[in-house]
Amino acid sequence: MRIKAADLILLKHILGKLVRHGETELAQRLKELLGELEAKQKTEREANRRRAEKNRKAGYAWNSSNHPKKSKYSR
Repeated sequence: MRIKAADLILLKHILGKLVRHGETELAQRLKELLGELEAKQKTEREANRRRAEKNRKAGYAWNSSNHPKKSKYSR
């Protein structure tokens, strides 16, 4: 599951509010959840980097934006 950076920031703000209001049990559970989400994101990023490096070594170029796309409808 992917979570946007803005959503993570929101959850961290909520964590801060919980801590300030003395809801330590809820804050601890949210902190653990945030830790798990960040760990999953980190492993996913590392896997993406390794896959991209492997593709670069194999000569695969995916920057199609450097080449204009030709449409059969344009004249």
